[in-house]
Amino acid sequence: MLAKFLDAIGERNADIVGHDIGGGIAQLLAVNYPEKVSKLVLMDSICFDSWPIPEFEPLQEPAAESEMSLDDFLDMMRGFLPKGVNDKSVMTEELIDQYLKPWSSETGKKAFFRNLRRLNKEYTLAVSDQLKQLPHKTLVMWGEKDPFQKPEYAPKLAAEIPNSDLIWVADAGHWLIDEKPTEVGENLIRFLG
Repeated sequence: MLAKFLDAIGERNADIVGHDIGGGIAQLLAVNYPEKVSKLVLMDSICFDSWPIPEFEPLQEPAAESEMSLDDFLDMMRGFLPKGVNDKSVMTEELIDQYLKPWSSETGKKAFFRNLRRLNKEYTLAVSDQLKQLPHKTLVMWGEKDPFQKPEYAPKLAAEIPNSDLIWVADAGHWLIDEKPTEVGENLIRFLG
């Protein structure tokens, strides 16, 4: 879809920045359509066998969705989201509401569970051997205290991609964009020019 989108807007290639599952999609795009990618940024990205995270595995069971009311689902997510930050004060009620807005209806809940059932590490494992062939200048940026995409994956991912640099974001968890927006932005501007 991203490759076709770039074609549709008349762009030959683009700098691609992906976080979490978006980072996995960025890897797939870079491997399968290397000509479409100029520079690549992978932030706390799923990779290799790092996903789905253990918290989500029980939710992939077929009965999980039907056994959970919308209110129970939203309560579960309200408890889950703050676990992804090092500084809990960052995950305000307002920010949680923004994250939950797309899923705050029965239709949204169904979409969330549909996406959960598609979480499959086979996608990133299938391209892991091809990462070493990527020609793109790549930045791997990782929250040093990420509880979801474990920090030990960051150097492994950076080592697999030849032309890559690894930047740690200190005192940040998985939602590093929310926790350290200035630092993340400065790193992106410096890397992307």
